[in-house]
Amino acid sequence: MDVVKRFAWVFGVLGLIMGVAAGSYYFLFQEFDNWQTALTISTGVLLSTYLFLDRESVSDAAQSRQFRYGTGALSLVIIALCLTVGVNMLANKKPKRWDFTSDQRFTISEKTVGVLKGITEPVTITAFFTPWDPNDAAFRLLKDGIAENTDKVTVTMVNPLADPERAEAMDVKTDRGVVILSLGDKQQRLDKDFDQKALTDALIRLTSGGDHKICWMEGHGEPDPDDDGGRDAFGSAVIALENGNYTIAKRQALVDGFDTCTAVAIVRPQTDWFPPELEAVAAYVASGGKLLVMLDPDVQGSDTPNLVADLARYGAKVGNDLVIEDSPVSQQMNLPPYILMLGEPAGSFGSHPIVDKLHSFVIFEGSRSVSADAVPGREVTELIQTSEYAWAETDLDPATPKSPDEGQRRVPLAIAATISDPATIGVRTRPGDVPPAPVEAADTDVGDTDAPPPTVALDLSAGRTEMDPSKGVPANFVPKEGGRVVVFGDADFAGGSNLGEGNDKDLFINTIAWLSDEASQLGEQDDKTAKNKISLDAISGALVGLVALFLVPGTFASLGFAMLARRRFL
Repeated sequence: MDVVKRFAWVFGVLGLIMGVAAGSYYFLFQEFDNWQTALTISTGVLLSTYLFLDRESVSDAAQSRQFRYGTGALSLVIIALCLTVGVNMLANKKPKRWDFTSDQRFTISEKTVGVLKGITEPVTITAFFTPWDPNDAAFRLLKDGIAENTDKVTVTMVNPLADPERAEAMDVKTDRGVVILSLGDKQQRLDKDFDQKALTDALIRLTSGGDHKICWMEGHGEPDPDDDGGRDAFGSAVIALENGNYTIAKRQALVDGFDTCTAVAIVRPQTDWFPPELEAVAAYVASGGKLLVMLDPDVQGSDTPNLVADLARYGAKVGNDLVIEDSPVSQQMNLPPYILMLGEPAGSFGSHPIVDKLHSFVIFEGSRSVSADAVPGREVTELIQTSEYAWAETDLDPATPKSPDEGQRRVPLAIAATISDPATIGVRTRPGDVPPAPVEAADTDVGDTDAPPPTVALDLSAGRTEMDPSKGVPANFVPKEGGRVVVFGDADFAGGSNLGEGNDKDLFINTIAWLSDEASQLGEQDDKTAKNKISLDAISGALVGLVALFLVPGTFASLGFAMLARRRFL
C-alpha cells in the first residue's frame, strides 16, 4: 500500500494532462463529441483516484496555513474556472434561452412555431441591418428562436455598408433595414415591419401553396369587408387575414356560386335569407365546403329567423335570446350585463383546435346562445361558454327588468361542427333529379372543378313560401364528407372596436385557419404588445454600454483599492 501511495502523484499528473488535453481539444474543434467526453471523464477519474490514494497527504496539506492563504485559494480559483468552462461547454452544446420580459416579446409564439415546423423545403432569410439599427439586435434574438425550432430556415445577418456588393445584388438600396425571404424562385420582402408577426406572415405567404379565397356573402345587409372606419367595421379583421395567405371576395349565393371558395362567411346579416339561398349553402357544405356564420341578437337590428332555424341542420341550436352575465368578475369591472368577458375565471373554452391555444380572454358585446345539438353524422363541439352566473334572456324588451327565469348556468355561445355524413344535412334535390351518390372526401377538393357556377333563374319578388328551395342546389351537386361549420352568437368580437382586445383577433383568425385546414396557423398571434419596450439610438446605446462596462465595475474596483490602501497605510 505504501508503494501505491508513493506513486499516487502519477495519477494526479495524468489527470492534469488529460484535463489540458480536454480543454485544448474543445478550443481547437469547438465541439463536445465522444472524444471530448472521454477526455473529460478520464480527467475526473484520474484526479479522483489521486485524491483517494493520497488522501492523508492531501488532508494535511489542506489544513496548513500556507494552503489556506496561498495554494488553497489558487486551487479554488482553478476549480471555479474549470467549472465555468465546463458549464459553458455544455451550454454551447445544448443552448437554452429564457425570456423574462413582461410581454414575452422575445419568445417564439405557438403560431410561429407551428408555421416553422410546417416548413418542408429550405428557406433562406437574409436580413440587412446596420449595427446601430435597433432592429438588428431584436432580429438576432428572433434568429436564435427560429434556429431552436427548425433546421429548414437559414437566417443570415448582413451589414449593407460592410458588404455593399451583396446588398446591391439583392436590390437593397437603403441602410434602414430590409429582410428578404427566399424559397426557390419565390421571394417575400420586408422593408418596414420586422417583428415576429410580420416575419411569420411573410413565411406563410412564401411557403403556402396559394391564397385561400374567403367568400364574403352580401345582399342581406351584411357589413362591407372593405370598410375599416366604422366602430363595428370588419376592415381591420379583413386586413389581418390578407396579411397572411387569404383573399376576400364578395359573393351572392344565387348569382356567383361557391365553386372557387375555400370558405363562405355569413357575417351579421340584417335581413333573412331566401329558402333557395339557404339550400345553396347547404349543398355547398354537403359537398365538403366550409361555412362561418356570425350572428347578433335580434335586439341589435337583425331579423333572420329562417337562417337561424336552418342552422339546426348543421348541429347548431341558436336561441332567440340575449345572454346576460352577472359574474363577480363582471361586477368588479363594472361591465354592462350584456358585455361578456370569456376565458378563465369568467368563462371557459371547449376542447377544439380553434380555442385550444388561446390563453387570454375574449369579449363578446351582446351575444345570443348557440349550443350543440348532437345528431348522428355530425361531430359538434361547443367552443365557448359563459361563467356559471349567466343566463339566456328570452324577453328582449329593453324596458323589462331582467332576471333568470330558470336559474343561472353556463351558456354556450359558439359551436364548431364537422360533417361526416352529408346525407344528414338533408339537401333537397330538384323534382325529377336522381339523388347523387356520395363520394369519399379524398377524391376531390372543393374548388377543384373548372366548371362555371350554375346559373339560377329565380324570381326573388315572389313570396318566400312560393319559392322552391331545391332551385338553389347546383346541377353538379355531389355529396362529400368533410364539411365544416362554425357558428357564433356574436359578430362584434371581430369588429373594429373589439378586435384589439384580448384574444378576439386570435379567435377570428383561428376560426378561418381551421376552416381552411391550415393547422400550422392555429395559435395566438405574434403581435406582442411590448408596452415596456425601450428603443435606444446609437448614442444612448453607447452611453448605456459605458456605464455597464466601465462606470459600475470601476466604481467597485476603486472602492476595493481604497479599502486596501486604508488597511495597509493607516
